[in-house]
Parts: sequence; structure tokens; C-alpha cells
Amino acid sequence: MKGWMNALLFSAALTLAADNSERGKNMERPPAAVTCLQVPDDYTERLQPPENAQTLVFERPEQFTRAEQWRGREDFSARVTFGWNRDGLCFFFDVTDSDVVNDKEKNVDLWMQDSVELFIAAPEGRKFGNGTLAFERFQLILSPPDAAGKLRSFTLYDSAYGPDIPYRASGERTGGGYRIRLLIPYRAFGDYDLANEGLFRMQFNCNDYDRRDGKALPPRKVSIGRAVQPSASAADYPLFRLCRSDADNPERSLAAVWSPEVPRLAQQETLTIAPELPEFLERAELSVQDLSGRELRREMIPPGTETVTLAELSGLGSVGLRFVFTGYVGGKPYGTVVRNAAQIAGLLRKVGAVRWAELTPWRAAGYLKLVSGIEFLRLAATPGSMNGGRVAEAIAECEARLALLEDRPLPADIPAKYRYLELTRGFEAQLNVAYSRGGRPNERIFSAVSMPWGNIPCVNAELYCCDSVADAERLVGEMTAYCTPFAAPEVAGADAVYAGRGHLLGDGLRSDMETGRLLSLYASSRPRHVFRLTPEEAFRHPADAVVVMPDAPEPMRKRLLDFASERGLPVIPFAEKDRFGHCLIAGTPDYPEIAWFWHSRNGLPNDFLIVRRGADVIRCGYGNRELGKSFAEFILAGKPLTRRAAERFARLRAAAMPAPRPEDAEAARELRTGDVHTHTIFSDGQSTPAGLLAEAPAAGFDFLVISDHDEVAGALRLMENMRRNGCGLWLFAGQEITMTPRYHLNVYPIPRRLDERFSWKSIREQADGFGAVVQLNHPMTYGTGFSELWYGDISLAGLDAVERRVEYLEKWRKSGRGKVPAVTGSTDTHQGIFGYYNCTVAHAPEFSGKALAEAVRAGRSAMIDPLMPEPAYGDPAVCRQVAAALLDPETPERFGKRLAEALKGFDAAGLIRASETAPAPYPAAPPRPPESFELEERESMKLR
Repeated sequence: MKGWMNALLFSAALTLAADNSERGKNMERPPAAVTCLQVPDDYTERLQPPENAQTLVFERPEQFTRAEQWRGREDFSARVTFGWNRDGLCFFFDVTDSDVVNDKEKNVDLWMQDSVELFIAAPEGRKFGNGTLAFERFQLILSPPDAAGKLRSFTLYDSAYGPDIPYRASGERTGGGYRIRLLIPYRAFGDYDLANEGLFRMQFNCNDYDRRDGKALPPRKVSIGRAVQPSASAADYPLFRLCRSDADNPERSLAAVWSPEVPRLAQQETLTIAPELPEFLERAELSVQDLSGRELRREMIPPGTETVTLAELSGLGSVGLRFVFTGYVGGKPYGTVVRNAAQIAGLLRKVGAVRWAELTPWRAAGYLKLVSGIEFLRLAATPGSMNGGRVAEAIAECEARLALLEDRPLPADIPAKYRYLELTRGFEAQLNVAYSRGGRPNERIFSAVSMPWGNIPCVNAELYCCDSVADAERLVGEMTAYCTPFAAPEVAGADAVYAGRGHLLGDGLRSDMETGRLLSLYASSRPRHVFRLTPEEAFRHPADAVVVMPDAPEPMRKRLLDFASERGLPVIPFAEKDRFGHCLIAGTPDYPEIAWFWHSRNGLPNDFLIVRRGADVIRCGYGNRELGKSFAEFILAGKPLTRRAAERFARLRAAAMPAPRPEDAEAARELRTGDVHTHTIFSDGQSTPAGLLAEAPAAGFDFLVISDHDEVAGALRLMENMRRNGCGLWLFAGQEITMTPRYHLNVYPIPRRLDERFSWKSIREQADGFGAVVQLNHPMTYGTGFSELWYGDISLAGLDAVERRVEYLEKWRKSGRGKVPAVTGSTDTHQGIFGYYNCTVAHAPEFSGKALAEAVRAGRSAMIDPLMPEPAYGDPAVCRQVAAALLDPETPERFGKRLAEALKGFDAAGLIRASETAPAPYPAAPPRPPESFELEERESMKLR
């Protein structure tokens, strides 16, 4: 699995590129493209490439990523030829390699040996494929041919639903390396008619691993341009145009042969560029533009120029900068290369000058959101970042948030989704508008609009800004695939409204089937997905047919067939499932057809309100119908939140809760809320630790636990950064530990990394030594070793807390023979934002990390989830206190005072400058002794 994740991250890394912006589409001239010439139709049958194709030669050390031990072109070099014919795109790789390494057993690991990697992407704003199999880009990895000429391959997409690429490849070993001929037919691009459209983006990589003295040397790599990762971003690849001759190209790009070095981010007032003019160019000019194409500065680049320095960057008045290099031959323009960058000198100067003690709490929270936006921009501009393709969006978000803080109109040309920031204008009341930092494959980009009442989450909504009305309607269909519809109310400003009952879905793995306990629900409107749930819940869903797979246990088979008989439902083969709206499946669904697996996130269904206006889709919790309807109408109206409206939302939320007792009002003052399960770039998250911390106050959180996978360095380094820069926000370190068989424990707060190499008993003892909480994360998501106890008596497990699952809570309380774990909430955020789903609330009079742990271990905690029927689940006293806090007009003021106290000496610019966007490597963990696995398995068996 580790190799797959490495390859996945490698293929999905994102960087900034020439036209990656809504504003960039307004440029007057077409984007420059590299000429891709027509080649003969028998291209793949030739032993040598045709002369009229484009050929790039890599045989100089400066072209390699690592050349310290390079011994000349016979050691490693490459000629890459490409073109097109009537069948598709054609490639010819002629690699000279003195030591061909082709020994990885798994195809997923081919990129870690000698190999050829090809990256093909659609032009900006377009997609390949069709329907649910649409994708922006794919990565094809080919091994060197073996002695018989056989090639192995592996394909990755930016989407989980990419089809098999029907390529044709052949090759052979040569005396000093190998050759590969490749054809990718036009049908591989689906609805995108490449033969007629004529535009695509491409990057390639040739890897060389050598063995000397029995050890494999680090790889050397060659690629088009000088991308740190050839897979960096679709927009970062050079753009190619199908042409019969050079004259067909309206404006020739030099991107394939000229790679001027422009840092992707400037934090100071100066930026140094290394133009590295090729010898065949007489001179060059540099036009510095904003992202709309307006020229800000022009520089001449004579031959031999080593560096060009641009000063006073903040005076250019634009965070996003486009650098257009034009090369000249014979006194005439020969072609162009375009690079983009961002400069944040002006932003740092402004946040560094903020007088935090003079701000209202909600404007201070707004400045923290700007800090988070700057952190995301820094991260996206970091070479190899998964989010590099979103630099232009990050720039637009920073500019929009700054305009609101300075009470200026929003920029006229920002993407439409940032218009929703108008809901916060004036900062009269608490409102959190957050934009997900999604950059990993399969993630849908969304926004969260949430309103806390002080430190109590009150109401929230998810907002999706789709590319078209058709995409929006398709998304609504996906959201409602597993819902039961009922009569929808009228919502002012909506084009369409859907109301229904369903579950919040949480992801799962293939191995987590538990065929003896769970059924799968398949909706034909959401192909390649299944939703797993207990028979009791499954039988409440409307079903049109049932399927019994061969491995279905007899009791579950009988139960499903009895249900089908009672309802008069047909029993069908799995292959016929798409003929029916909903099918219930006993046993394991066919894996090749099912790619995505879901569980109920919290165990209980809720009512949802989904509204569409144009291409925008909003989903609100509907436990309180008037609240959900009112909040959706507020978002659609687009007017700033007022204190009066916020009070109304809080009262509507409290009306759905049990009436508090008199003593609850006083105890409510001692509630603290936060997120106990989050991730950053120090594991698999998409936010820096500092960026994640800066998001928390706007969501109404008193504290934050960063719980990266098997690591605490990010949280501990941020704590030191906070101490040096006067940030008094509450941050704790946690550690999400991967245990076997297949479950995750979260231990928090802790002062250092736990040694998780041994058994459950060892983890429990270490946590007790710190006074920390041991929490079972996302139960049932990984087919945990706690399954028997989960369905039986979880109180025997020895856990302090269980996260985000409440369906068996009352059963455990009534029949538990041991300690019933506390209920906690979290986002498990990898997107780097809050304001969606749930959080933890704890009763802790004198708040600290120790007090938080004591409250959870003693059961004085609950989960707050505005998308659930009841706002809080857990300790009854804490739930009543939450209701009292929602009814208390002083709750926001108390939270505001705590926030002001935490920020009174804050140096935001200092925190940003010291923040890491590329974590330093960690020392390798000591090797795990084989007997530890056996010990852990025995401990797990005891639990079961």
C-alpha cells in the first residue's frame, strides 16, 4: 500500500502554470504551444523514428535531476521523439543505459526502477473521458522491455474513475539500453476529440537507477522543461498543438527546449530569475504581467545574462505574476516561454502591521483566515505540492479576503465562488466561509459556510460551485443516490430543491466488508459505488431488487431472501444491477466493478435539504427544517450576516434540543470546543500546521489537536513557532497510530511521539503515563480489530473515546459491563479547513491539555454536529449545557474575549515566515521486530 500511495502522491503533485486561472482565459493572444508534427501511419512499426517528428535529446548533466555520479552519455542519455498520425499520439523513446534495472515485482512500483513515465493532460478547463469516467490527466508508466520484448505498465489518474488506456506499445533491448514505441489512440481521450481539437498538455520523465557494488544508486531523471515533478500539474506541462508543419503553429513555444528558472514564490521585495538563454537565441525580452495579461514591467535579456533581479515587487500591485519570455532569432521573435509566480511581500507587510488588540474578535478571525490563505498560497507554490494547480485560486482568495478586511469591493475578476465571502462583510457576527484545500485524486472541491455561536457550532452548509448546470444536476443525483425523498419546501432564490433522509457517508476500504454483518446498497445513479450498512438500516431503504453473491454467509443470504420475498422483490444476478434504481447485495460485490466504498459516518440518518441555483449546489442539515431552510435562503441572498440573524439561527438550533436546567447555564460557560482529529502536510493533509491552526477560530474552536499519522513533529514545531511569535491559541499534539489488524488509534494530547511499534497494551500504558486520551478513530472504516466488541460491548475494549459513531451509544450504556467510551467529534480534515461536519465539546472549568484529557477520559464530552437531528450526542449533562450556551447571548462575547487574549501579542508575519511548507525528513523508525506483530495480533484477538 505504501508504494501505491507514493506513486499516487507523485502523480497528483500540483504546481502553477501559464494559463491556470479564470482570469488567464481573458488573455488576448492564444497560449503558445509546442508543435507536434504529423508522422507516418506505420510509426510504431519502425525501428527508428521518422525524421520529420519532433525529437528532444538529453545527454548533458545539467538536464538531469541528479548527475553527481553520471559517467557520460553511454551511462545514461535519452532521445525522445513524438508526433501524431491518423490513429493517435506517437512516441519513440530511445534510452541509452549501461545498467538496465527492471526488477520491481509490482507494477505499482515501476516508477522506482528504470522506466519511462508519460503524463498527458487536457487543455485548461477541459477533460478527457466521458461521464463518470471523465478525468483531467493520466500518468502511464512503462518498464524497459524484458529479453523477450515484453513491457509492463501502470496507469494513474487524477480521478478514481479513469478507464483503461487502450495504448499499443512494443520495444526491445539494445546493446546499450532499450527502445520503446508507443501509440495512444484517439479513442483513449473519450469525448474530447483530440484529432480535431488539436491541443493537449504533455510531460514525460525517463528514470535511471544503477547498481554499483550491489547497491542501487539514486535515480537520474530527464524531462521536458525543468519541473521538479513531471507529474506536478496538468497546467504545468507544456501545451502541444497538432500541426502538419511548423507553419501551422500560430505562435511557437520554446517550452520544450528553454527552461528559464523563476521561483514560484517571492516572500521578499526582490525576485531573482535565471534566464539561461539557449545558444541559438540572440537575445530575449521579459514581460512581467498580472494574471489578466496587463503588463506591469518589461526587461531586456542580452546574451550571457546570468540573472535578472526584479525589485519592489509589492509595488507591482498584484500577488499573481506572469512572466512571458520571448526569444529572438534574426531580429525576429522566435517563440515564447511562460512562467507564473506569486509574491506575498505586500501581504506579509500588511498582516505584520495588524494591531490585534484593536480589532473586534470577528475581524481578528477574518485576519486569521487571511493568514491561512497565505499559508495555502505558500504551500501551493512549493515545488512538488499537490495543490500547485490551485495557485491562481489561492491568490484570488487572498486578494478577496484582504479586500473585505480593508472594506473594499471584491476584485471584479475573481472566480464566482469567492463572491460568497460577501456573506462575512463588515464582520458584524461570526461566520466562517472556508474553501477546501483539496488536491489529492478523487477529492471534490467544496466550500463550507458555517455559523458558530461563540464556541458552539450552530448551523453549517456545504457549497459546491460546479462548472455547469448539468454538472450541478449530476452532483445532486450523486448526493441523493442513497436518500429517501420527501416533500421539499420552497426556498427563496433556488432553482431546484430536494429534501430527503439519508446518511452522511464516510469512506471505507474493500477489505472492510464483514459479510456476516453488513449488506451493500447499490444505486444505479452512482455507478461503481456501494454503501455498506446493517440489515436493520438497509431494510428501511427503498430497494428494487436484491443480489446474493457466492460468498454470502447462509444466515445473511436467508435474511435477504426473506426480505425480498416479503416485499416481492426480484433476485437478480450482479451483472443486472444497473437495470434497477437500488439493489441490496449480500456478500462481497465484484471488486473490478466497484471502486468506492462507503459507511455511515455517524451511524444515524438525518434529513437533508439540497438546493441548486444555476451551477451552485448547497447542502444543509435538515434536522430543524426551519433552520435549514432559513440558512439556505441566507446563503442564496448573498447579504452579510447580522447579529440579529445570528441570534435567530442560534435560537432555532436550541429549539431542537432538550430544555436546559438552571444549573446548566453556569456550567455552559466552562465548555470548550475543538477538533481532536486533523491532518497536515506532515502526514497526508493539504495544509501547513500554521494554516490549519489559523482556520480554527473562525469555526468557533477553542482548541485544535493536530493528529498526523504516526508523527507529532508538525504540531510540536508549530508550538515552538507560536511561542516565538506570541500566538496564544490552544494547540495540542496528537498521534494517529496505525494498528493491526487495520484500525487507527488517536492518542492526545502528548508531549512527544509515542513508540507505536508494539502492542495495544504498550500504547495504552504510554497514554496513561501522559494522562492522554486513547480514541478509536472512524470506527468500522477499516474493518477494525474491535469489530466483535463494536457489535457487542465496546465498554470491554479499554478505550477512552469513540469518534463520530453514536448509533449504539444507548445500548452500550444500558448493557455495558465496563467503561463506556466517551463520544467525540472531528472532521478528520485533510482539506485544511473546518466548518463542515462535527467537533468535540468538553466540560473543562480550568482549560488546558490536561483538563481536556481529563474531561474526555471522565466522559464529560459530546459530539456536536449541525448536520445531525440533535446538535449534540454524548454525556447528557454536556448536551444540555450546549443548549444553554446556544440560548445565552453572552456566549459569543466570552469566546471573543478568549480570542482577543490569545492574539494580543501575535506577530502573524513572523509565524508565516517560520512556517514549513516542505517538512524536513524524519529519522527512520527503528526496525520493527517480527515478534511485535505476533504480540499485537494476540492482544487484538483478546479484544475479540
